[in-house]
Amino acid sequence: MVWFWFLTACGNSTPVQESVQDEVLPGKPTLNTDKKDKEKKTTYEVLGCGNTFRSQSIDPAIECMKKGEGMSLVSTEISIPSSELNHGVSKMLVMQSEVTQGFYKKVMGKDVVHDCENNLNKALPDAGQPVYCISFQEVVEFANTLSEKVGLRACYDISEESIRFREGLRCTGYRLPTMIEWRFLSPSIREDSIGDYAWFALNAQEQTHPVAQKKPNIMGLYDVYGNVSEWVWKDEQEVPFTDVLSGKKRVSVGGSAGDVYSNLQYEEARNLDAVKVDEGTGFRLLRVLQ
Repeated sequence: MVWFWFLTACGNSTPVQESVQDEVLPGKPTLNTDKKDKEKKTTYEVLGCGNTFRSQSIDPAIECMKKGEGMSLVSTEISIPSSELNHGVSKMLVMQSEVTQGFYKKVMGKDVVHDCENNLNKALPDAGQPVYCISFQEVVEFANTLSEKVGLRACYDISEESIRFREGLRCTGYRLPTMIEWRFLSPSIREDSIGDYAWFALNAQEQTHPVAQKKPNIMGLYDVYGNVSEWVWKDEQEVPFTDVLSGKKRVSVGGSAGDVYSNLQYEEARNLDAVKVDEGTGFRLLRVLQ
Protein backbone atom coordinates (compact mmCIF):
# COMPACT_ATOMS: atom_id res chain seq x y z
CA MET A 1 0.00 0.00 0.00
CA VAL A 2 1.29 3.45 -0.90
CA TRP A 3 -0.44 6.66 0.09
CA PHE A 4 -0.21 10.06 -1.60
CA TRP A 5 -0.81 13.69 -0.67
CA PHE A 6 -1.60 16.63 -2.98
CA LEU A 7 0.48 19.77 -2.54
CA THR A 8 -0.38 23.15 -4.04
CA ALA A 9 1.87 26.06 -4.81
CA CYS A 10 0.36 29.52 -4.97
CA GLY A 11 1.38 32.94 -6.21
CA ASN A 12 2.70 34.01 -9.58
CA SER A 13 4.19 31.14 -11.52
CA THR A 14 7.65 31.34 -13.05
CA PRO A 15 8.85 29.64 -16.23
CA VAL A 16 9.73 25.98 -15.71
CA GLN A 17 13.41 25.25 -16.27
CA GLU A 18 15.14 21.98 -17.21
CA SER A 19 17.04 22.09 -13.94
CA VAL A 20 16.74 23.84 -10.60
CA GLN A 21 19.15 26.21 -8.93
CA ASP A 22 19.77 25.86 -5.22
CA GLU A 23 17.60 28.15 -3.10
CA VAL A 24 17.51 29.30 0.49
CA LEU A 25 15.86 26.97 2.98
CA PRO A 26 12.08 27.48 2.76
CA GLY A 27 10.08 28.55 5.76
CA LYS A 28 7.36 26.70 7.59
CA PRO A 29 4.43 25.69 5.33
CA THR A 30 1.02 27.24 5.90
CA LEU A 31 -1.86 24.79 6.04
CA ASN A 32 -5.17 25.64 4.41
CA THR A 33 -7.43 25.65 7.47
CA ASP A 34 -10.60 26.96 5.85
CA LYS A 35 -12.92 24.03 6.61
CA LYS A 36 -15.45 24.78 3.87
CA ASP A 37 -12.72 25.25 1.25
CA LYS A 38 -10.87 22.15 2.45
CA GLU A 39 -13.95 19.95 2.25
CA LYS A 40 -14.61 21.15 -1.27
CA LYS A 41 -11.09 20.35 -2.47
CA THR A 42 -10.45 17.03 -0.74
CA THR A 43 -10.82 13.94 -2.93
CA TYR A 44 -9.78 10.31 -2.77
CA GLU A 45 -8.35 8.57 -5.78
CA VAL A 46 -7.58 4.89 -6.28
CA LEU A 47 -5.33 3.26 -8.85
CA GLY A 48 -6.00 -0.44 -9.16
CA CYS A 49 -9.11 -2.47 -8.35
CA GLY A 50 -9.66 -2.65 -12.10
CA ASN A 51 -10.04 1.10 -12.63
CA THR A 52 -8.77 4.53 -11.70
CA PHE A 53 -11.53 6.53 -10.05
CA ARG A 54 -12.12 9.47 -7.77
CA SER A 55 -14.68 9.88 -5.03
CA GLN A 56 -15.70 12.38 -2.36
CA SER A 57 -15.96 9.40 -0.01
CA ILE A 58 -12.94 7.63 1.44
CA ASP A 59 -14.76 4.28 1.52
CA PRO A 60 -13.72 3.07 -1.96
CA ALA A 61 -10.07 3.84 -1.19
CA ILE A 62 -10.22 1.95 2.11
CA GLU A 63 -11.84 -1.09 0.51
CA CYS A 64 -9.23 -1.15 -2.24
CA MET A 65 -6.40 -0.90 0.27
CA LYS A 66 -7.87 -3.70 2.39
CA LYS A 67 -7.88 -5.95 -0.66
CA GLY A 68 -4.30 -5.01 -1.46
CA GLU A 69 -5.32 -4.36 -5.06
CA GLY A 70 -4.28 -0.76 -5.47
CA MET A 71 -2.80 2.34 -3.95
CA SER A 72 -4.76 5.15 -2.38
CA LEU A 73 -4.16 8.73 -3.47
CA VAL A 74 -5.45 11.12 -0.81
CA SER A 75 -5.49 14.77 -1.85
CA THR A 76 -5.79 18.03 0.03
CA GLU A 77 -4.39 21.51 -0.57
CA ILE A 78 -1.42 23.03 1.26
CA SER A 79 -0.35 26.59 0.52
CA ILE A 80 3.25 26.84 -0.68
CA PRO A 81 4.56 30.16 -2.04
CA SER A 82 5.81 29.52 -5.56
CA SER A 83 8.97 31.48 -4.74
CA GLU A 84 9.97 28.71 -2.32
CA LEU A 85 10.21 26.06 -5.02
CA ASN A 86 11.43 28.34 -7.82
CA HIS A 87 9.44 26.68 -10.57
CA GLY A 88 6.00 27.09 -12.09
CA VAL A 89 4.46 23.92 -10.67
CA SER A 90 1.09 24.69 -9.10
CA LYS A 91 0.19 21.25 -7.79
CA MET A 92 2.02 18.03 -7.18
CA LEU A 93 0.94 14.62 -5.94
CA VAL A 94 3.39 13.22 -3.38
CA MET A 95 3.45 9.69 -2.01
CA GLN A 96 2.43 9.88 1.64
CA SER A 97 4.60 6.88 2.44
CA GLU A 98 7.80 5.35 1.18
CA VAL A 99 7.34 2.77 -1.58
CA THR A 100 6.71 -0.58 0.06
CA GLN A 101 8.08 -3.97 -0.90
CA GLY A 102 4.57 -5.12 -1.76
CA PHE A 103 3.85 -2.17 -4.04
CA TYR A 104 7.23 -2.48 -5.74
CA LYS A 105 6.49 -6.12 -6.56
CA LYS A 106 3.02 -5.21 -7.85
CA VAL A 107 4.49 -2.67 -10.28
CA MET A 108 7.69 -4.45 -11.31
CA GLY A 109 6.56 -8.08 -11.03
CA LYS A 110 9.57 -8.97 -8.89
CA ASP A 111 11.07 -8.38 -5.47
CA VAL A 112 14.03 -6.15 -4.75
CA VAL A 113 16.67 -8.74 -3.93
CA HIS A 114 20.13 -7.55 -2.96
CA ASP A 115 22.70 -8.60 -0.44
CA CYS A 116 23.61 -5.21 0.99
CA GLU A 117 27.11 -4.78 2.32
CA ASN A 118 27.13 -4.55 6.13
CA ASN A 119 23.36 -5.04 6.28
CA LEU A 120 22.37 -4.30 9.87
CA ASN A 121 18.61 -4.25 9.20
CA LYS A 122 17.03 -7.07 11.20
CA ALA A 123 13.59 -6.70 9.61
CA LEU A 124 12.25 -9.66 7.67
CA PRO A 125 10.89 -9.13 4.13
CA ASP A 126 7.26 -7.98 4.31
CA ALA A 127 4.82 -6.33 1.88
CA GLY A 128 4.30 -3.41 4.28
CA GLN A 129 7.99 -2.75 4.83
CA PRO A 130 9.64 0.04 2.84
CA VAL A 131 11.86 -0.95 -0.04
CA TYR A 132 15.55 -0.74 0.83
CA CYS A 133 18.79 -2.04 -0.69
CA ILE A 134 17.79 -0.39 -3.96
CA SER A 135 20.02 1.64 -6.26
CA PHE A 136 19.27 5.04 -7.74
CA GLN A 137 19.17 3.43 -11.18
CA GLU A 138 16.54 0.89 -10.08
CA VAL A 139 14.45 3.67 -8.54
CA VAL A 140 14.18 5.65 -11.77
CA GLU A 141 13.39 2.44 -13.65
CA PHE A 142 10.51 1.90 -11.20
CA ALA A 143 9.32 5.49 -11.69
CA ASN A 144 9.26 5.05 -15.46
CA THR A 145 7.42 1.73 -15.21
CA LEU A 146 4.79 3.16 -12.85
CA SER A 147 4.25 6.14 -15.15
CA GLU A 148 3.77 3.91 -18.18
CA LYS A 149 1.37 1.59 -16.33
CA VAL A 150 -0.97 4.49 -15.52
CA GLY A 151 -0.68 6.16 -18.92
CA LEU A 152 1.78 8.93 -18.08
CA ARG A 153 4.95 9.95 -19.89
CA ALA A 154 8.13 8.53 -18.33
CA CYS A 155 10.41 11.20 -16.86
CA TYR A 156 13.79 9.54 -17.33
CA ASP A 157 15.90 8.43 -20.29
CA ILE A 158 17.98 5.50 -19.05
CA SER A 159 21.00 4.05 -20.83
CA GLU A 160 24.10 2.14 -19.82
CA GLU A 161 26.00 5.42 -19.66
CA SER A 162 23.58 7.84 -18.06
CA ILE A 163 20.20 8.63 -16.57
CA ARG A 164 18.75 11.85 -17.97
CA PHE A 165 15.90 13.87 -16.47
CA ARG A 166 14.18 14.10 -19.86
CA GLU A 167 11.90 17.13 -19.48
CA GLY A 168 13.08 18.36 -16.11
CA LEU A 169 10.31 19.72 -13.91
CA ARG A 170 7.95 19.88 -16.88
CA CYS A 171 7.55 16.10 -16.76
CA THR A 172 4.12 14.99 -15.52
CA GLY A 173 5.05 11.35 -14.89
CA TYR A 174 6.26 9.94 -11.58
CA ARG A 175 9.68 11.14 -10.50
CA LEU A 176 11.92 11.67 -7.51
CA PRO A 177 11.62 14.92 -5.57
CA THR A 178 14.43 17.40 -6.10
CA MET A 179 16.45 18.47 -3.08
CA ILE A 180 14.73 21.86 -3.12
CA GLU A 181 11.30 20.21 -3.08
CA TRP A 182 12.43 17.87 -0.31
CA ARG A 183 13.43 20.81 1.87
CA PHE A 184 9.85 21.99 1.87
CA LEU A 185 8.39 18.51 2.34
CA SER A 186 10.44 17.84 5.47
CA PRO A 187 10.38 20.82 7.87
CA SER A 188 12.39 20.22 11.03
CA ILE A 189 10.94 18.36 14.03
CA ARG A 190 12.09 19.10 17.59
CA GLU A 191 14.30 16.49 19.19
CA ASP A 192 11.98 15.99 22.17
CA SER A 193 9.10 14.92 19.86
CA ILE A 194 10.94 13.17 17.03
CA GLY A 195 10.01 9.74 18.43
CA ASP A 196 6.37 10.44 17.56
CA TYR A 197 7.28 10.87 13.88
CA ALA A 198 10.31 8.71 13.19
CA TRP A 199 11.82 5.26 13.52
CA PHE A 200 15.45 6.01 14.34
CA ALA A 201 18.35 4.75 16.45
CA LEU A 202 16.63 5.23 19.82
CA ASN A 203 13.39 3.35 19.05
CA ALA A 204 13.76 1.25 15.89
CA GLN A 205 15.59 -1.71 17.50
CA GLU A 206 17.99 -2.02 14.56
CA GLN A 207 15.31 -2.59 11.95
CA THR A 208 12.93 -0.82 9.60
CA HIS A 209 9.19 -0.95 10.30
CA PRO A 210 6.03 -1.06 8.14
CA VAL A 211 5.27 2.36 6.70
CA ALA A 212 2.88 4.95 8.17
CA GLN A 213 2.92 3.72 11.76
CA LYS A 214 4.19 7.00 13.17
CA LYS A 215 2.52 10.41 12.94
CA PRO A 216 2.61 12.27 9.61
CA ASN A 217 4.51 15.54 9.53
CA ILE A 218 2.89 18.93 8.96
CA MET A 219 2.84 18.22 5.20
CA GLY A 220 0.83 15.02 5.74
CA LEU A 221 3.77 12.75 4.88
CA TYR A 222 4.83 9.67 6.83
CA ASP A 223 8.38 8.53 7.60
CA VAL A 224 10.16 11.47 6.00
CA TYR A 225 12.41 11.28 9.05
CA GLY A 226 13.93 7.88 9.77
CA ASN A 227 12.83 4.35 8.77
CA VAL A 228 14.72 4.54 5.45
CA SER A 229 16.49 7.53 4.00
CA GLU A 230 15.23 8.44 0.53
CA TRP A 231 16.81 9.01 -2.86
CA VAL A 232 16.25 12.51 -4.30
CA TRP A 233 17.26 14.16 -7.57
CA LYS A 234 20.24 16.40 -6.90
CA ASP A 235 19.70 19.89 -8.30
CA GLU A 236 22.47 20.58 -10.80
CA GLN A 237 22.17 23.41 -13.29
CA GLU A 238 24.99 22.41 -15.61
CA VAL A 239 24.68 18.62 -15.53
CA PRO A 240 21.01 17.54 -15.12
CA PHE A 241 21.79 13.83 -15.45
CA THR A 242 23.62 10.99 -13.75
CA ASP A 243 26.77 9.66 -15.38
CA VAL A 244 26.53 6.01 -14.34
CA LEU A 245 29.89 4.90 -15.73
CA SER A 246 31.87 7.47 -13.76
CA GLY A 247 30.17 6.44 -10.52
CA LYS A 248 28.76 9.93 -10.03
CA LYS A 249 27.37 10.41 -6.54
CA ARG A 250 23.64 10.79 -5.93
CA VAL A 251 21.91 11.98 -2.77
CA SER A 252 19.69 10.45 -0.09
CA VAL A 253 17.99 12.45 2.66
CA GLY A 254 15.86 12.00 5.77
CA GLY A 255 17.94 9.53 7.74
CA SER A 256 17.21 5.88 8.48
CA ALA A 257 16.25 3.57 11.34
CA GLY A 258 19.91 3.38 12.34
CA ASP A 259 20.53 7.13 12.50
CA VAL A 260 20.60 9.49 15.48
CA TYR A 261 18.42 12.61 15.60
CA SER A 262 20.97 14.96 14.02
CA ASN A 263 21.20 12.75 10.93
CA LEU A 264 17.44 12.93 10.29
CA GLN A 265 17.58 16.57 9.21
CA TYR A 266 17.71 17.80 5.62
CA GLU A 267 21.20 19.25 6.10
CA GLU A 268 22.60 15.74 6.66
CA ALA A 269 22.12 14.53 3.07
CA ARG A 270 24.33 11.58 2.10
CA ASN A 271 26.19 11.04 -1.16
CA LEU A 272 25.87 7.52 -2.59
CA ASP A 273 26.96 5.88 -5.83
CA ALA A 274 24.14 5.70 -8.37
CA VAL A 275 24.51 1.97 -9.05
CA LYS A 276 25.22 0.78 -5.50
CA VAL A 277 22.69 -0.20 -2.85
CA ASP A 278 22.43 0.64 0.83
CA GLU A 279 20.48 -1.12 3.58
CA GLY A 280 19.14 2.18 4.89
CA THR A 281 17.94 3.80 1.66
CA GLY A 282 14.54 3.63 -0.08
CA PHE A 283 12.39 6.19 -1.90
CA ARG A 284 9.06 7.90 -2.52
CA LEU A 285 7.87 9.58 -5.72
CA LEU A 286 5.77 12.54 -6.76
CA ARG A 287 4.19 13.79 -9.95
CA VAL A 288 3.15 17.21 -11.21
CA LEU A 289 -0.55 17.82 -11.79
CA GLN A 290 -1.50 19.83 -14.85
